[in-house]
Amino acid sequence: MENESNQYSRSNNIIISGVEQVDRENESNFETAEETTKLIVTKINSIANENLTAEDIDIAHRLKKGPSGKKDIIARFKSRMTRNRILRQGKVISYQNIFVREDLTPLNLEVFMSV
Repeated sequence: MENESNQYSRSNNIIISGVEQVDRENESNFETAEETTKLIVTKINSIANENLTAEDIDIAHRLKKGPSGKKDIIARFKSRMTRNRILRQGKVISYQNIFVREDLTPLNLEVFMSV
């Protein structure tokens, strides 16, 4: 039951991999949520011919470094319909080495990876 509730709370989220970070001279200056959102909107619109706006995204930020050494982005969309539309564009987006996927709980991710 807890897993279902946790997964439901992630239902407007996607994880985006492969988007380069904003260049900073000083490592202590982190990419802001606004900058991350702008990167997502620009990349997705240019690759997938979408009409995504910053207003479609509630919040976006970087996650810890993954196995590739790069930081993925988690984005929470205001509308699940918009989020699903972007997920459906995943194949088109992946041609540019940008990957989108659902934000799954650790348990659901483990089940997904085992299939």
